[in-house]
Amino acid sequence: MWESIFELGFCLLLGAIALAVVAWEIATGNIAYLDGIALSLISLTLGGFFLFDVYWSYRSGELKEVLKKKETEARSQKSE
Repeated sequence: MWESIFELGFCLLLGAIALAVVAWEIATGNIAYLDGIALSLISLTLGGFFLFDVYWSYRSGELKEVLKKKETEARSQKSE
């Protein structure tokens, strides 16, 4: 269970960083140059790759199952 939480958290973090890079490129205006376009395309590709894993876990119900198990464990430890 912890492996899934760590994996999904790591993928979510890397996907968010990749989207932040694209937002930074747009905010600074570097997107208008070839280097900015290349960096944005690479960042969007990597972000899509990592965020697709989180999306697929959500879609298949794995994410909900993992969070439900974690919540159940927390309740059982709290009641003891």
